[in-house]
Amino acid sequence: MVDVAGGPARFDDRLPLSALEGDLTPRPVVSTEDFFVPFQSSDLPAGKGVSGVNLHVAAALDPEGRGATASVFLNDTLLGNRPLDSGRPEQLTFSVPSGLLGRDNLLRVSIQRQPSGGECRFKPQGYPAQILPDSALLLSDAAPQGQDFFTLRQEFADGVQVVLDPALSLDFAQTLPWLAGVAGSVIPDRAPILPRASVDALEGDEPFFVISDQNPGDAEPLITFDQGRIEVRDRQDNLIYSGEDLSRLGVVQIVTRGDTRGLWLRPGNGPAPELAPERPMMLDRGDLALIGQEGVILATATDRSPLVDVVYPDRTSLAQMLAKYRPWIVGAIWVLVTLLVLIVFQRVYRARRGKDET
Repeated sequence: MVDVAGGPARFDDRLPLSALEGDLTPRPVVSTEDFFVPFQSSDLPAGKGVSGVNLHVAAALDPEGRGATASVFLNDTLLGNRPLDSGRPEQLTFSVPSGLLGRDNLLRVSIQRQPSGGECRFKPQGYPAQILPDSALLLSDAAPQGQDFFTLRQEFADGVQVVLDPALSLDFAQTLPWLAGVAGSVIPDRAPILPRASVDALEGDEPFFVISDQNPGDAEPLITFDQGRIEVRDRQDNLIYSGEDLSRLGVVQIVTRGDTRGLWLRPGNGPAPELAPERPMMLDRGDLALIGQEGVILATATDRSPLVDVVYPDRTSLAQMLAKYRPWIVGAIWVLVTLLVLIVFQRVYRARRGKDET
């Protein structure tokens, strides 16, 4: 087992901003000053989301008794603003809408005030403001959502089982570049690494990361490699990848074993990702990604508005039949509905006509 230092200290349903990598020290505000507090999804406990921001803010008044205004942004979305006109520390609370968080997040508190100067004869004077250390992110149980990569990163923060399948078709030297890029994106730096010899050695209560040619999960993912030829098509049924073009790419998918989620990486036989500090691999939203030499080529959520369809030409399923003949099926249903409506109206008309004749 490889262990590392713990993450930010959490207190029940609060994550103090002082535990994150933000500069909360006081500073003079002449016109506008921004306080930045970055945090990652892995800083939150598994299964938790951010429902609000509670700020304890102090802003001095200028000699004329004027205060400042605090505007709060999360990932460049305005949560709201409040006046700071008392000259004393004030508690400000803002709600966070669902769907706003991702892998990397930035809380920005902008303190603004009217510059105080002497009609261009004196340099404008700044007056101090500070985000006090007991300010915090408010945590709550995460609402049901898609199986996004960034939420899996939360689960990995407390430990992840890692399996490099001995039956993998590539050797370790060929696999390492694929493994390094994906692991660096989804496994937090502080996460304990739990090596496992094989998929069968996985324990059911810990999330996992498996590098193999075959699906390590219980259910069938969107892309599987034991059903013959594979075609990846866009929503307009245009072919994107198939055959050797797809085999050259790495495929990353979220899979499950029982109630435990994990990540499956099937390395490609083409050029591995060439990563650099200025161009890291970023797996954020979605639960399926295709990766190549340039990093992430495509990422999509398979459970909500997927960007692609996966077709197995050698396998005909009911779903594929319905998708292929959907226009004809819809047309036939409309014809049947129209005939039924005509029959009903015809019977009603005949019934009324019979009553009129009697």
